[in-house]
Amino acid sequence: MHDTSAALIRDGEVIAHAEQERFDRRKHSTAFPEDAIRFCLERAGITMRDVDAAGFFWVPWRGLRSRAVQLWKLKFLKPWRRDRSGLLPQNLRVFFGMLEVPSRLRAMGFRGTFRYMDHYTCHLESIVGPSGLKDPAVLIVDGNGETLSTQWGVMEGGRYRVVGEVKYPHSLGLVYMSVTEYLGFRASNGEAKVMGLASYGTPRYVKEFEQLLLPGPAGTFEIDLSYFDYHIHRRDYVTDKFMRLFGPRRERESAILPRHEDVAASLQAVVEDQVLRITQELRRQVGRRPLVMAGGVTLNSVLNGRVRREVDFEQVWVPAWAGDQGGALGAAFALARRLEPTLDVQPMTSAALGPEYSDEQIVAALDQRMVTARKVQDAPAEAARQIAAGRVIGWFQGRSELGPRALGQRSILADPRDPEMKDRLNAKVKHREGFRPFAPAVLVEHAPEWFEIEAPSPWMLFVENVREEKRALIPAVTHVDGTARVQTVDRQQVSRFASLIDAFHALTGVPVVLNTSFNIRGEPIVETPLNAIDCFLNTGIDTLILGDHVVEKTPLTPSS
Repeated sequence: MHDTSAALIRDGEVIAHAEQERFDRRKHSTAFPEDAIRFCLERAGITMRDVDAAGFFWVPWRGLRSRAVQLWKLKFLKPWRRDRSGLLPQNLRVFFGMLEVPSRLRAMGFRGTFRYMDHYTCHLESIVGPSGLKDPAVLIVDGNGETLSTQWGVMEGGRYRVVGEVKYPHSLGLVYMSVTEYLGFRASNGEAKVMGLASYGTPRYVKEFEQLLLPGPAGTFEIDLSYFDYHIHRRDYVTDKFMRLFGPRRERESAILPRHEDVAASLQAVVEDQVLRITQELRRQVGRRPLVMAGGVTLNSVLNGRVRREVDFEQVWVPAWAGDQGGALGAAFALARRLEPTLDVQPMTSAALGPEYSDEQIVAALDQRMVTARKVQDAPAEAARQIAAGRVIGWFQGRSELGPRALGQRSILADPRDPEMKDRLNAKVKHREGFRPFAPAVLVEHAPEWFEIEAPSPWMLFVENVREEKRALIPAVTHVDGTARVQTVDRQQVSRFASLIDAFHALTGVPVVLNTSFNIRGEPIVETPLNAIDCFLNTGIDTLILGDHVVEKTPLTPSS
């Protein structure tokens, strides 16, 4: 499965949680997360023999049976007999890989209880307890679980009641994935690019998309599968019928045409509208209460912003680990609660759950790369001074974050006031498409002054409007449609990053910095000091700050 990770909990508290990609340096890694497991054990100061129980976030025979039944049904659908069994070998490889998980764990010394856990149960457990919210409404929407693609319900007195669901292969996530591939980006990798591209287009293909995404009663929907092959072999993702409606697919790295922007805008619009239908139905049935969301589709921050603004829930909570990287955490909580029903789960207020590195380890990495650094007493103030002078900063501090967003531990930071900064970062630092936007990190108490935002957004998962009078002041983080994917920064949760923004505010009058993930296109976010140094040396980053150590390509003079 993609985005493999490992999490360790003890007495309801998360000790550690990390993604395998940060260690093996393969984005969206599908590898058995041995490195992530070893980190979790080291963080807790235990060995595998000390672990009481382990869970895996999928029941393989249930998923395989669901796919086999689907493929058997396709045998009788005359228009789509072509390569109808193509997905079966892939599913068998995944199935046998999953069956190896217990033996892989036992080879590492594990002697406790092992269980396969339902995928949607794991998503549920990854949000309900960690949110700290009492009896919330729940929405889970992703590509697919063993049998489901979408489910909505409510917690009532500690029990979960399903209100509605949609089964595979009818899936908003798989439609979005397939159109991502059609638009020339990698499936299960480029969906955020499509979300960003959508703002440049006009949703003139909404009527066409409504031919293939068909709303049903009470929030349900169906997909006209004749437009797709994701349920058959995932060779092309979309069929000739789809291309007759929308035009030929875009080849990777080719020019992006207005038609591509319009397809992205139309896809985004119809997916948003369908999720709004679901959440409105959920609100009607369960009343006004908090809403918690998980599943890969809920990493779509534009969609999340609309749900928060347009559906009358008390609040909307989506964590940094909403995608499959949160599956390990959910499996751990689901198993722990099954073994100990009265388990008291501690609310989670931080995504900084990965490794951290000592001053000695940072110095050793600098020596290994033969890089000269100077040590400063106030790294946040130094970073703010350099950002205000127009420098691009690599910022490496504390424990690494979980999830796809850098939140102030493994970040590239820059001045949001510079109208040329977006193009500079995309071209010379991130090496990515020029249409990709950058996010603002703003002190939480100042957020309402700069953005049309009514609640904190600590994990950068809600897109909100930049206040019209502020857009010209922070052009580098204002998207083409006047919005921004906001991160609110709380001093109690990310104290060092907050101090940096405080210092930048004192220098410039702007309590906002540009924050993007510390990586380049196609690579995971940096994990180790060596990763950070290598990224710094091979990109247009001007200054690297690891802990209190500052490395500059050219010194910043008082006149700079």
